Amino acid sequence: AIAARTIVDLALVALALPKGSEALFVPGITIPALTEIFEAHGVRPVGVDPPSTTDMMPLDIESHITENTRVLVVTHLFGCAW
Repeated sequence: AIAARTIVDLALVALALPKGSEALFVPGITIPALTEIFEAHGVRPVGVDPPSTTDMMPLDIESHITENTRVLVVTHLFGCAW
């Protein structure tokens, strides 16, 4: 079996994102090992928290997108599909 960490690492290799790219993580609290993989590839993790404990709408995320944003990582955390 392949570990999830390896899958994310291989996906980032395949994407070949330029150094300095940003990955938005929704919610901002996530597994530290996941953000470390992005950092190892020169991608800066940016936490984005929902305005409430249960809702995240596309327009809420839009204000966090910059010219360096390349990836959106949405986490299913604490039983909530953000």
